[in-house]
Amino acid sequence: FNNRRVDLERLAREKETALQSSKESHRVRETELEKEIGELRANLEQMEIEARRKEWTHGDEIKEKELQIERLQGDLLKTREDDERLLAHHAQEKVHADLQIQSLQTSCEKLRTDLTSRLQDIERYKHELHLAAERERSIERSKSQMELDWQVRLEDMERSQYGRQEELVKTLTSARDHSVAQCKQLEER
Repeated sequence: FNNRRVDLERLAREKETALQSSKESHRVRETELEKEIGELRANLEQMEIEARRKEWTHGDEIKEKELQIERLQGDLLKTREDDERLLAHHAQEKVHADLQIQSLQTSCEKLRTDLTSRLQDIERYKHELHLAAERERSIERSKSQMELDWQVRLEDMERSQYGRQEELVKTLTSARDHSVAQCKQLEER
């Protein structure tokens, strides 16, 4: 019977220890859950604040978009009016440009006619210049030929003069020698 009582007491202590351990485990878990609930509440409050802020921002953005739409509609109306004025101005400019083109075409035709006439004049002047250049070359050739002819004549005259001088020197030398010989003969007599 004592054994049984000891076993029962031991079982009772083990149950008490297990119960205490289970209570401690539940208390730790309860603390963790309370902490988690606190964090979730804080997150919820932060999300509510963020949602309100986004709602206000969205409202401001809608107002800004509406103002922007009004401005753009005004700009569109002004742009359409400007476009109509610009189209009218372009139509006037096109008529003016067409008249200018017609005037320029007439002037161009006249200039083409004048150009053709000037080109013919230039061709005639080129031909005349070519003939004048040919004449000038012919005169240059004649002049060169005359200079050569005069050079040949001068050389011929110089040779002829030189020959006459040589002849004169020979004649004078011969006459001197003859006179010297006569003088010697007279002296010897």
